Amino acid sequence: MKPENVTSSQIVGAFTPKHWVAILSTVFAVFGAVAYGGFWAGQKLTEAQAFGQIAELKVIVGQLQAKLEVTQSKIEATSTAVAQWKEAYGKVQELLAQKSQEVVQLSNELGRSNNCAFVQKQIIATRSEIASVRNPWFWSAGEKFEQHQQNRLAELEKRLGLYQQQLGTCGR
Repeated sequence: MKPENVTSSQIVGAFTPKHWVAILSTVFAVFGAVAYGGFWAGQKLTEAQAFGQIAELKVIVGQLQAKLEVTQSKIEATSTAVAQWKEAYGKVQELLAQKSQEVVQLSNELGRSNNCAFVQKQIIATRSEIASVRNPWFWSAGEKFEQHQQNRLAELEKRLGLYQQQLGTCGR
């Protein structure tokens, strides 16, 4: 037979069972190899993508850790500042209580005696207290405290005016 005259049905008809087994085995082996190759390539691609995502996540985690450390240091600094402000506020409150007691004592002394030296001491003490209330360091403790300081300052200035009036008449 000439190869030009052979048809595909003649070739297929000439196959023996051994040929069919060999062809089918080869076809299954090729399909299996292609399927396994695709699976292997997909697995490697997935692993590569996962490694890329892991690397990105590690960078993000590093950035978040750095931000967390900065925030923690800011919190610690703020806590320290708050403690210092509380201590300073406590000292101011103690000073105000002490000065108030002194004013009460001096007022009582004023009621018992009306001499010029006592009035002059009162004026000096009141001016000193006004200077301490006007100290700008004390004015930064908050709006409520500033209002308290302003009220205190008005009270002290009124008292100073009364003492100055008494000083003008104490020698008579």
